[in-house]
Amino acid sequence: MMERLLFGRAKGAAITRRAYFWNLVSSLLFSLQSAAFLLIVTRIGGEAQAGSFLILYTAAQTLNAIGTWNLREYQVSDLREEFGFPTYYSARWVTCLAMMAGAAGYGIIRGTEGDGFLILMCLAGYRFTEDIEDVWHGAVQRAGRFDATSLAMTIRIAVSSGCFAAVYAITRSAGAASAALFLGGLGCWALLRIPFRKRYPELEPGFTGKGVARLLWQGFPVFAGLFLYSYLINAPRYSLDAIRPPEDQAVFGVLFMPVFSINLLSAFLYRPKLVALTEAWETGDGSAFRRAALTQIGLIAGITAGIAGAGITIGWRILEWMYGIPLAAWRGTFGLLLLFGGVTAAAFYLNTLLTVMRKQGYILAGYLTALGVHLAATAAMITGQGIHGAALAYGAIMGSLLIFDLAAVAIQVWRRGGRDA
Repeated sequence: MMERLLFGRAKGAAITRRAYFWNLVSSLLFSLQSAAFLLIVTRIGGEAQAGSFLILYTAAQTLNAIGTWNLREYQVSDLREEFGFPTYYSARWVTCLAMMAGAAGYGIIRGTEGDGFLILMCLAGYRFTEDIEDVWHGAVQRAGRFDATSLAMTIRIAVSSGCFAAVYAITRSAGAASAALFLGGLGCWALLRIPFRKRYPELEPGFTGKGVARLLWQGFPVFAGLFLYSYLINAPRYSLDAIRPPEDQAVFGVLFMPVFSINLLSAFLYRPKLVALTEAWETGDGSAFRRAALTQIGLIAGITAGIAGAGITIGWRILEWMYGIPLAAWRGTFGLLLLFGGVTAAAFYLNTLLTVMRKQGYILAGYLTALGVHLAATAAMITGQGIHGAALAYGAIMGSLLIFDLAAVAIQVWRRGGRDA
């Protein structure tokens, strides 16, 4: 029954159409999950509680970079199968356990106690199950059934998010709701992996030490880049948490939520084409590679213009109505954040190109450059201009990253002689 639901009877082009549809649905749910949680907690618990919950949710998202080690795209583009599934699976357990240790350490250093510590660990635990699920999905995507993995992801996010919403509405406790989120995700993972193991028995979930250290070392620059990326996109929030009251965190969180919609739509368009993009680079099909890259950048620009235009005309009013927070004073700030969201999406796509090129060192160097900008500017901007300063700091951070990544990709294409890349 479950196997029929996930895989259906589609073949050929029908699988591709199915993959695009469920990838869109799962990506939308993934992107909207934090916005939905913020809405629920704000409406029921108030701005102060929403701000306190949001910073813990953000911390779990940042630490999730340790759990994933950003190995999904590396795994999918490993067409020569340098590493087998047991190696990817074992490596993911190592990184997920490190993530949980990091979450506990962050909570202790921050002085988070009681219900707050429970929230943090449950949110990190939810990411744990999500990341173990992800290594299965990477193997199945490479086998040509991206549609099945996207549907499984859709089910898991919908069920676990429903558990969070229901428990919070009943108990008004973010701790109890976070525990329900974790348990709901864990239950979905346990059930949904059964049809994958049945359809792909070669994906044996056994542990091995063979190649794990080498895989983690090869993926380290990408992981370090992703960790810095996860930190940097949320750096203004951490500075707000240190400098401003929780209510400002809630306001900025509402303004910031739609920013990721641009990266979401961008990823929806290019992820199903990742294998073909890798083949174009490895076979030296320069025209196909350049055409795909330039088309994607053009699409990001178009998406950004459309979303920013809608945001400053009617989008801010919709957010104001939904969250019950006055936003008229922040209309211009909201527009800037949406434009900077396009900058982030373009930089992230260029990082994907560098991963395909196996030039992960450039990714790390780019994020270190952006980190320098953050350390030099963010605190001063927020101290001087509050929420608007946080938006400007975000733009400066992401703008420096985009410039660096654009130069790095151009250098690699030029070194391949243009005609080969």
